Amino acid sequence: MDEQLQELGMRMKFLEQQMMQLDQQLQELTSVRDSIEEISKGAEGQEMLIPLGAGVFVKGVLKDCKTVKMNVGAGAVVEKSFLDAKRLVEEQIEALENVREQMTDEGSKLSQNMQVMQTEE
Repeated sequence: MDEQLQELGMRMKFLEQQMMQLDQQLQELTSVRDSIEEISKGAEGQEMLIPLGAGVFVKGVLKDCKTVKMNVGAGAVVEKSFLDAKRLVEEQIEALENVREQMTDEGSKLSQNMQVMQTEE
């Protein structure tokens, strides 16, 4: 019984670590979405602070206020409209939120199982 309880505890810790990483990804994507939205409101030639991440910005001049470049994997970069880029990021956010919900449910089940096992001892 102790081994099973330890195993559940280890699974719970692993799940918590995964959820922390997922939360970081969600924060990053939310920041990207907000940046896309903000930059899309700019005008060509406008000087602005462009976020690099982790609270770091660079001063720049907006040259193209119609498209962004997005990495789509394997080093491939494609051009997207601001609207398409925002939609894609929002889809990614939604997918991660669904995964987080599943992980939360799994964590609740693990916690319940651990409580049941502890009361049986």
